[in-house]
Amino acid sequence: MNRAKHPALPPVLHLALPLLLCAAFGLQAAEPNHYDRVMLSVTTQADVRQEKLQAVLFAEEEGLDTARLADAVNQRVALAMDLAKNEEGIKARTLGYSSNPIYKEQRVEGWRVRQSLELQSNDPTHLGLLIGKLQSDLNVESIHYSVSDQLVDSTTDELIDQAMVAFKKRAER
Repeated sequence: MNRAKHPALPPVLHLALPLLLCAAFGLQAAEPNHYDRVMLSVTTQADVRQEKLQAVLFAEEEGLDTARLADAVNQRVALAMDLAKNEEGIKARTLGYSSNPIYKEQRVEGWRVRQSLELQSNDPTHLGLLIGKLQSDLNVESIHYSVSDQLVDSTTDELIDQAMVAFKKRAER
C-alpha cells in the first residue's frame, strides 16, 4: 500500500485495514452452507366488534363582537361538558377553539368563533341518547366507531396463543 496516496491515515491503519477486511471475508467463508432449510409460518385472525363510539360536536357563533361570541360558545360547550360528566361511562374533552374573520369583498365583515367537544363511550346506545340531547345546542361534526384498546390487547393475546398452538402443531408434523 502506498502511504503517499493516503497521508491522512496513520501507518498503523494502513496495515490494520487490509487485515480487518481479510478477517471479515474469512469469517464469511468459514460459515457452512445450509441448503436444507425449511421455513414455517402460521397466520391467525379474528373479527372484532367495534364497540367504542366517538362523536365530535361543536358550538359555533357568528357576529361582530368577538367577546360576546366567545362567551356564547364557551357557555354552550361548558353546559355540554357538565351534562356529559354526569353521565356514567362517557368520557368528554374539549378539542380545538378557533376565532376566524369572515370576509366579504376583501373586508372583514364579522367573526366566526367555534369550539369542539369529543365524547367517547363503550355504550353506543347511551352515548347516542346524550348526543340527541346535546343537538339542541351543538352541531354534530362526526360520529364513528372504533375498537377499544382493551379489546385490541385481549384479542391480540388470544391470537398469539392460537398462533403458538398452530405453529407447534405444524412444527411437530
